[in-house]
Amino acid sequence: MPTFSSKLFSIVEKATTPILVAVVGFILNLNINKTQSEISKLQAEMDLQIAPVKAMEPYMDMLSDTSETKNILGAYTIY
Repeated sequence: MPTFSSKLFSIVEKATTPILVAVVGFILNLNINKTQSEISKLQAEMDLQIAPVKAMEPYMDMLSDTSETKNILGAYTIY
């Protein structure tokens, strides 16, 4: 016949796994949220750095055109 202490130990042992899973899940979720916010921040910084380059794309195309007039206009605009 199981004693009170063995029953208590069995209950605690069975309850430990879900509690540990919940705690580890919570910690992992915090880390994921932190990483996602850092990624979003880096993407915003990259977008700010890339925007001026994208704005110059039409003028770069003018530089590579076969028309001398477009080459001059592209160079003048970039300058």
